[in-house]
Amino acid sequence: MNIFKSQYSILEEKPYKALIYDEEFEYQEAIKYLSLCLNKKPNNYIALSNMALAYFEMGKIKEASEYIKASAKINAKDDTVNYVYQAIHTNYSSNS
Repeated sequence: MNIFKSQYSILEEKPYKALIYDEEFEYQEAIKYLSLCLNKKPNNYIALSNMALAYFEMGKIKEASEYIKASAKINAKDDTVNYVYQAIHTNYSSNS
């Protein structure tokens, strides 16, 4: 089995697995795998939230804001989504 396909299958089911790259400060890799997940399931609020988090960690607040807003539109009741939303928008407000 192709390792790439294996990793993609895991991400399709559990996009938070891409956060292993976040823990290693490899945000571009996290974004790469989360993008694959979102190509398959564009309304996956977990992948959208994790994408926002990766961009936030890179200091790309505008991109982070766009992804977390999309995630919140899908599932505004999720605690993690709300936490990331608040973190990004608190930072965005203080940098404006």
